Amino acid sequence: LRTMDKPVMTITKPQWNISKLEWSPTKPGYLAALSKDSHCVRLFDVQHAPFECELFQGEVGESIVEHTVHKPGDQHLSSFQWHPRHHNRLLAVDISGDVHDLTVFEKLSLSWLPNSRLAWAVDNRLGSCELSSDYDAEDISTLMRQRATLGYGLSASMNQQLVGHSSELAALWSWVDRCQRLLVDGKLPAKRFVSPNIGVHHLLEENSQSAEFYFPREESPDDLRVKQYTSAARIFIRSLCGWEFDTNTMEDFFKRLEVEGQYERASAIALWHLRFRRAIDCLNVGSTSSADGHGGLHLVAMAMAGFSTAASTLWQDMCQKMRGQLRHPYLQAGFAFLSCCGSQHVSSLSDYSSVLSEIGVFLADKIAFATLFLTDSQLSEYTTKEMHSAIQDGRLEGLILTGLSSKGLSLLQSYVNRTSDVQTVSLIVTQSDSLGDLVSSDPAVDVWLQNYRDLLDTWRLWHTRAHFDVQLGQSGGGVPPPAQVFAGCGYCSKSVASDTGRGTGGLAKGAPSVVTRRGQPKATSCPSCRKPLPRCSLCLLNLGTVSQFRSMADGSCLMPGGKKKSSFKDWFTWCQSCRHGGHASHMIHWFKDHSVCPVTTCNCKCNLLDQASRVNPLADPSPSH
Repeated sequence: LRTMDKPVMTITKPQWNISKLEWSPTKPGYLAALSKDSHCVRLFDVQHAPFECELFQGEVGESIVEHTVHKPGDQHLSSFQWHPRHHNRLLAVDISGDVHDLTVFEKLSLSWLPNSRLAWAVDNRLGSCELSSDYDAEDISTLMRQRATLGYGLSASMNQQLVGHSSELAALWSWVDRCQRLLVDGKLPAKRFVSPNIGVHHLLEENSQSAEFYFPREESPDDLRVKQYTSAARIFIRSLCGWEFDTNTMEDFFKRLEVEGQYERASAIALWHLRFRRAIDCLNVGSTSSADGHGGLHLVAMAMAGFSTAASTLWQDMCQKMRGQLRHPYLQAGFAFLSCCGSQHVSSLSDYSSVLSEIGVFLADKIAFATLFLTDSQLSEYTTKEMHSAIQDGRLEGLILTGLSSKGLSLLQSYVNRTSDVQTVSLIVTQSDSLGDLVSSDPAVDVWLQNYRDLLDTWRLWHTRAHFDVQLGQSGGGVPPPAQVFAGCGYCSKSVASDTGRGTGGLAKGAPSVVTRRGQPKATSCPSCRKPLPRCSLCLLNLGTVSQFRSMADGSCLMPGGKKKSSFKDWFTWCQSCRHGGHASHMIHWFKDHSVCPVTTCNCKCNLLDQASRVNPLADPSPSH
C-alpha cells in the first residue's frame, strides 16, 4: 500500500509558476502542466515509478519522459483541456481567446527484426517496413545472414564457391582449402606446416638457406639466363600459394586456369617460369574465347612474341609504353617481368619491384614469384614489408604470411574494424588446431565467437548455430557446457545423478543403495544430502537408477568405463502440474487405461497434459546414430 506521508515521485522545476495541472483521462501516467506566461504545455510521462537500480556508477535510471506541445503564434496560453476520448489531443486557449487544437506526438520506439525489417511502436499500434534492396546489398549484417543461409560455414571449398573467384574472401578460403587438401593427400612434409597457426614468414625464418641456379628454357630466347632460387621451404611455400605443380604437371595447371577463364594469369605465370611459347598460347586461347573482357589478347600475344634480350631495342621502348595502357594487372606484371629480363642486370629487390608492387595481382602469386627470383635476405625483407602492410590495412590475404599467430589475430582485428565481418573471422579461427590457445592469448577471439553465435540466434538459424558449436568443441575452443536440465533433489536442489568420477561404482561414499534382482546396485537417495529419493506412485519403491552401473554385452550406449546409460523405462518421469510420477514404464502402463493421476487423493488428468505417454512402453528409444 502507498504511504501517504511521503510522495511517490517529485518533479522539480525551479522558477515555475504553475497555473494548471491535469492528468490525461484516456492515457494513464500522462500529466500536463501549464505555467504562467508560457507559450507551450509541458507533458510528463510518469507511467513508471522511479527505480533504484544503479545503471552506471551510481546513476539512477530516468523514469520521467518530458516533452512540450507548442501552439502557433506568440500569444501566451491561459488554459488547456485534454480531449475526453483522443489521448493525443489537447484544446488550449490563449490570452486573446483563440482556441487551438494541439496534437501530442508520442515517443517513437524503433527495433530491428531478425529478418532485417524495421519495426516501430506508436499510439498502441505496431508497424514494420522492409528496407530497399539497395540498402540490403550494402549492409554487412544482411550479407552475413544471406551467406549463412546459403551454407557459408565450416567447409572451405563451399565457402570459396559462395564468395566467387575475384574477392579477397575467395583467396582466403582457397588457401585454407589448399592446406587441408595437401594434408589429406600426404604431399606435405609435416602436419605442423599446414597448421593455420604457421605462416610463410615463420617458415622462412626457420628455413633460411637456399640454393641458386640458372634456369634456361627451350622455349625462351637462347641468350636469356635468369637466376632463380630453390629450397625445400620455398617449394613448400609455392604449394601453399597455389603453385602445386612441377615440370610434369605444369601443363595441367595452365589448362585449369584456362578453363576458369584466367588467361592473363596463366600467361603471366608461364612467363615467370620462362615458358614463352606457353604464355603466348594462353593469350591466343583467350582471344578466341567467347568470354567477355578478353578482347585484344591476340595483339598482346603478338607483342610478347617480339621479345628480345638485346639492350636498347625498339621493342623494349615500346614495351614500357604499352605496359601503362594495359588494363589487366597480370598483363602489366608480365610485361614488367620481360622488361626486367631484357635488362640483363637483375640483381636486387628493386629490379623486380615493378612486378611485386603491381596492384591487382594476388598476394599468393607475388609470394610464389618472390620465392623464385629473390635471395634469402630479399625474400625476408619483402615478406616482412607485405606482412606489416596487410596487418595495417586488414587484408585477409595477408594470413598466408602471418598464419593465425598473434600477428594474424591483429590482422583479423583490423579486418573486423574495417568491415564488421565477424562471421568470416569466427569461421577462420575455428579452422585452427589450437583454438583454445588463441582464445586465451587474445580476448578478442572470444568476443568474435560470441558475437557470431548471438547473430545466428537472432537470425533463428538454430541448426547453423549447433554445427558451429560442435566445431568449436572439436577445435578446443571452449569448456564443455554443464548440464542445464537435470532431476533435482527436493531437499538440496542438486542433481540426483550420481557422479561417475567417485570411486569404481559411481556411488557417493556412504550413499544408501539397494541391490536389484540382477545383483546390480541402485542408488535410492540423493548423492549430495543423502535424503531418500521420491517413491514411484505405482510400485511405491524409491526412485533410483542403475544407469551408471549396468555392464552391457552389446557395447551400445556405453558410458566412460564400459557402463551403459539406463533405458527409457528406468527414467524418472513426473507430471508438471501435480508433480506426481514414478518409473517411466510404470507410468506409461498406467496411462494406457487411465487418464487420472495414480495417486489416490489427486484428480489431475496428467494423461491429457502429456501426449508423450503414448510412447510404446516396451520400446527403448536409443539414438540410431
